[in-house]
Amino acid sequence: MQKLVIDGGVPLEGEIFLHGAKNSALPILAAALLCDGETTLENCPRLTDVFAACRILTHLGGRCTIQEHTVTVQVRALRSDTIPEALMQEMRSSIIFLGAVLGRAGTCHVSYPGGCELGPRPIDMHLEALRQMGARFSVCGGQLDCTVPDGLHGAVIHLPFPSVGATENVLLAAVLAKGETVLHNAHGNRRSATWRRFCENAGRRSLERVRAPSESREQNGCTAACTPLCRTALRELPIWVRQPLLAERSA
Repeated sequence: MQKLVIDGGVPLEGEIFLHGAKNSALPILAAALLCDGETTLENCPRLTDVFAACRILTHLGGRCTIQEHTVTVQVRALRSDTIPEALMQEMRSSIIFLGAVLGRAGTCHVSYPGGCELGPRPIDMHLEALRQMGARFSVCGGQLDCTVPDGLHGAVIHLPFPSVGATENVLLAAVLAKGETVLHNAHGNRRSATWRRFCENAGRRSLERVRAPSESREQNGCTAACTPLCRTALRELPIWVRQPLLAERSA
């Protein structure tokens, strides 16, 4: 049997680079669809899912550039409201583009997402929540066709359990929806707080820099970022998001 033997008693010291959190970066990239102008995401992790998200943005009509750990996105106008199956299958998180595209275009055509090895994770909560906001869905040939005949509107939504993906989709759709949206039993953690502030700032037509946490594991109800070492590192190595002004949707 293989084993790992560690001789302790030696204090650990040195420097490490904390990569930005993928779970913050992906929803922010989707939220960039809701903005005019340029969105710059710094300290973005160079991961397969991030590259896949950029390919989706490019297909939809955005201009996406990656330089080291900085991603710049500009979406002046949507070229398409359809995400091809090949792109949807690259990652599970591709479904978060549904709420953003619906909010921007009023229609969206996607296939069911892929890229997850953790087992099946249905999106029925996503669809039901968006349905309460005015969306209508039909399935034809494995493609999910989504429309909002009367536009997205605010709603009071109760999730059966705090789903991360459903929370993301509702918040993205709510940015340009008319009225107020209240989401009960929403999922909330430190990593998701950054992109939620991004959505809030987009809705307020503001310009703000937002700090995002780095990846960390939860430990006994808290995160590793609560330790003094990580708090110091986070102050020195944040993700910065420069939020552009949001264009008004035409009535």
